[in-house]
Amino acid sequence: MASKLVTIIGITGNQGASVAEAFINEPGWKIRGISRDPSKPSSKVWSDRGVEMVGADLDDAEALKTAFKGSNAIFGVTDFWQQMKVPANIKKAQETGRVLNEVAFDGEIEQGKNIVNAAQATADTLDLLVLSVLGDSKKWSHGKITWNYHFEGKWRIVEYLQATYPELYKKTSFFQPAFFMTNLEGGMGPRKGPDGEYVMRQPIDGNKQIPMYHPRQDTGPLVKALITSSPGKNLMGFSSQISFNEIAQIWSKSIGEPVKFVPNTVEDVDKAMPGGHGRELGEMMAYINDPGYFGGEEAVKELNLITPQDLGVTGLSNVREFLKDKKVN
Repeated sequence: MASKLVTIIGITGNQGASVAEAFINEPGWKIRGISRDPSKPSSKVWSDRGVEMVGADLDDAEALKTAFKGSNAIFGVTDFWQQMKVPANIKKAQETGRVLNEVAFDGEIEQGKNIVNAAQATADTLDLLVLSVLGDSKKWSHGKITWNYHFEGKWRIVEYLQATYPELYKKTSFFQPAFFMTNLEGGMGPRKGPDGEYVMRQPIDGNKQIPMYHPRQDTGPLVKALITSSPGKNLMGFSSQISFNEIAQIWSKSIGEPVKFVPNTVEDVDKAMPGGHGRELGEMMAYINDPGYFGGEEAVKELNLITPQDLGVTGLSNVREFLKDKKVN
């Protein structure tokens, strides 16, 4: 029996690498990885393990069509934060007077459309497309959240797919990755103030339960479950839930000093991180607070969102174990 081919965008990144790891020893499957530069060491790691590495840029729709040829399954992911670093986008924002977030938003949507268009071109062999997306935060917040561009752009890609290729849409499942628990090691971790006290600050209720997952460890099992299932699923990709008050308590035990969580405002985050980054992150946290990371009960019902347990996925990362014995950077 011939092997099936899964093609993975962003195989050198956290999500793509995790998907590749899930399939690397799976009988009956071959892996094709897409990278901007297959000659780089990060790509060679995969070619040395038997992965077919293909060079393609998400801005090049024709190259993607070639890269997808013959695929039975495709995992597609886009990166808003990478768009925020692209020199051409920074220049465009400066020249047009637009905020960089808006330019990055447009760039991510265009790349998503290229993925969808290229997937349509291989519809004769394609059984299932899985897109890594996030929810329509403007809709589910009833217009309160307007600067959560890295959520919004990904859902615009879903809308484009549904409107443009209804048959391909029927072959598609959506993976909505939860809050990255790895973020708690960086800028969202405790910081020592002038008074020597460790504090965590975010514009969110300290008791709000936040769905989290580990992108490098958990994406693979979750996406594999989607790919080996029937299409038409919309998965809430989380492994555990926790509040910032509990996170502070765990950090306190880890470092042996008191850590407290103090809610702040979107405006506070914006001032601390000017240039659009702060407001983006602040409004994301405000959205997580209300209606919730995946859009709240209204979104769960309308989109028929499912959990990892619904797919029989177990053994995922636990944020409490992840934080155990962590040290402040």
